Amino acid sequence: MLVETISLKKADTWWQRFKGLMLQKEVQEALWIIPCNSIHMFFMRTSIDVLFLDEKDQIIHFRENLNPWRLVFPVKKAKSVVELPPGFIERNALDEGQFIRQDEGYLHVDSPGA
Repeated sequence: MLVETISLKKADTWWQRFKGLMLQKEVQEALWIIPCNSIHMFFMRTSIDVLFLDEKDQIIHFRENLNPWRLVFPVKKAKSVVELPPGFIERNALDEGQFIRQDEGYLHVDSPGA
């Protein structure tokens, strides 16, 4: 269960995936990039947290406070990525094994077996 509520938008076209959160001064919503298994932080103006999800939308890897101008090389078995405001993962105690879903435009997290 999340401590804070955040809207979640999907980026599933080439242009949406390419643009991502580039040039934004502040990240105020989550962006679910589908398909995706690696990211770049070129032209980013702020740090972000990143979740890497498998085909079942389960968190298999994450990076916290990823700084601008960095690369994250392909994550094995990752099929999509959720980009989040910096500190979101820690504040909400997200971890590998949890499942991500979108419900009425918002990010929801379910524990395994829920």
